[in-house]
Amino acid sequence: MRKVLSVSLRAGLFALSGVIFGRASFVFTPDRTPRRLPMLAGYLLVAFFLWLAENFGTFAAAWVYPSQRDGWHVVPIGKMGAWYLLMLLSFALVAVVHRPEPAAQRDGR
Repeated sequence: MRKVLSVSLRAGLFALSGVIFGRASFVFTPDRTPRRLPMLAGYLLVAFFLWLAENFGTFAAAWVYPSQRDGWHVVPIGKMGAWYLLMLLSFALVAVVHRPEPAAQRDGR
């Protein structure tokens, strides 16, 4: 029962993040050219690279999960969802502490 509740709660959080942040995007400026990246794509990319780093770390035996004591295997892809939700929570907490300001105020207009 507890596992089903956990899975359905996660699915609800993923769906809610899509509804809330589906149209949001980051603007960054590499080489003085403003570029736009959808927020959900950014979260997914960060989650993917964290999952990849986690696999490299366990392969190099920097740490070993209990299921890997008898031999290394790929960390389950489901962990990417945990990284995604951690990124989302981190972003929300930082936004609460440091309120974003509108672009017009930031640019001095």
